[in-house]
Amino acid sequence: MKTVEFAGDKEKKTKNLSSAIVYFLLGGAVLAIRDEAEILIGAVWGTLGLYRGSESLARYLDALIHKRGRKITAILMLAEALIGIGISILLLTDPPEHLHAHVVILGIKLLESAFRNGAELYAEKKQSAG
Repeated sequence: MKTVEFAGDKEKKTKNLSSAIVYFLLGGAVLAIRDEAEILIGAVWGTLGLYRGSESLARYLDALIHKRGRKITAILMLAEALIGIGISILLLTDPPEHLHAHVVILGIKLLESAFRNGAELYAEKKQSAG
């Protein structure tokens, strides 16, 4: 049986591989400079946060320009983008000072993701069974 592979699949695999390489290098750098790792972690985390915030802002602008989705969804996307960008800027200004709050936010976000993913899996399983 011949499978069809879309360009997006290859692009996603390449992006995942490049992310894995960057995270591997970052992990090695953190282990190499353990005593000063807070500054590096904070700076990288802040930079990644700015990138993700810009992606959220782009989704908001796309929805606004092309009138996609509901108004409340657009407002939530804008709020997510602005909060993400603001928190990231705070983290970049003084990484060691703001890192503790980010760790708490990360813990909450990980718990939320776990519950959301579990709920989605449960819904998929329930839908396929019945």
